[in-house]
Amino acid sequence: MKPDSDTRAWFLSILIPTISVGSAFTLAIAFGAGQPGTADTATEHAQAVQQANTLPVHPPPTGRAMFMQSCAHCHGPAAEGTGDGPDLHGLRISNACIATVIRHGIQGEMPSYAKKYNATDIAALTTYLRTLR
Repeated sequence: MKPDSDTRAWFLSILIPTISVGSAFTLAIAFGAGQPGTADTATEHAQAVQQANTLPVHPPPTGRAMFMQSCAHCHGPAAEGTGDGPDLHGLRISNACIATVIRHGIQGEMPSYAKKYNATDIAALTTYLRTLR
């Protein structure tokens, strides 16, 4: 049995506002409207973006720069090896192993750099070591 036009009109008059209110409520929750610490207006948001754009941006140090700072004194400035550290050209271990050695060191042979370098820095160092042929 098909509902008549009056029943459909009544149903839609209830359904559409309910969906609209529910959607607005859901969006307010999702975007944190009215919560402390959130930008409630477009002006506040624009000011926050403008402030962020004026902060100085410092590029992260390169793998080579970190190598020169922390590794060259044992491995040599060209990573050719010295009496204190081995040659690092053409390493035949995985990137994960290289990162582990940098992070944890080798007991009695190499210090740990976990406190000095974060994961991004260690990845940059690993990438630099891969360029050595």
